[in-house]
Amino acid sequence: FHAFIEVELQPSHLVTVPAYFIRAPRIVNIGDDVQILGTFKGEPILVLQGHLLGATFHPELTDNPTIHQFF
Repeated sequence: FHAFIEVELQPSHLVTVPAYFIRAPRIVNIGDDVQILGTFKGEPILVLQGHLLGATFHPELTDNPTIHQFF
């Protein structure tokens, strides 16, 4: 499915980006050193730990470069 999500790639600055979810995994555990950058329906969908970025959606399927530029 396709949805528009809000992500916080900079502190206190939400950005809306398109997201495609295709057989996406779920993030079910979050460690103490993991930042949640985006949620959808109360579940984390974009997380950051150090220099590692994890997403449950496919930002490469849109023309919006926001997630790639952040990474």
